[in-house]
Amino acid sequence: MAIQKDGRALMRIVEMSAEISNNYSGRDAVPPEELDVAALARDVADVYAAGAESKRIGFTCRIPEAAVPFVGHEIKLRRLVGNLLDNAVKFTPEGGWISLAVSRVGKGVSLEVADSGCGISRCEQAVMYERFYRGSSAKGCPGTGLGLSMVHSIVMFYHGDITCVSDVGKGTSFRVFLPC
Repeated sequence: MAIQKDGRALMRIVEMSAEISNNYSGRDAVPPEELDVAALARDVADVYAAGAESKRIGFTCRIPEAAVPFVGHEIKLRRLVGNLLDNAVKFTPEGGWISLAVSRVGKGVSLEVADSGCGISRCEQAVMYERFYRGSSAKGCPGTGLGLSMVHSIVMFYHGDITCVSDVGKGTSFRVFLPC
């Protein structure tokens, strides 16, 4: 039983690493489709809201009711938003806050996930998108070190931009811009 479980976990790591490589190379066998990023972000936020609530973390969403159209791949965008929210919930202590914002900016889509968590040091920010990198605050937390690498690869797949503003002990904000 344990061997099967470990085998599945290892296979998932191999699959994620291959997906990251494909993203960086700009390859995807599935054609893009017209998506509503606002509706997609609301769906993903609903998944992580329960985790935030169980830690007594305030969770706010600033997502327009109107559609925010984007031609892309649903699974990639769900992974992007999901990984950022997963990290925010994981690294924000009880009583903190998380926010998710989605908006149309010029000819693109802007997503921002901010939190009042432990923050990321400047030297860790320089390497945080590398595969299997786990920051000092991740010790003892579940994870593979592939989440931010996946996020970065998806942003690069769409020729977008990602910025991180973080202060240790004060929180982190990831801002993603995806051009249309």
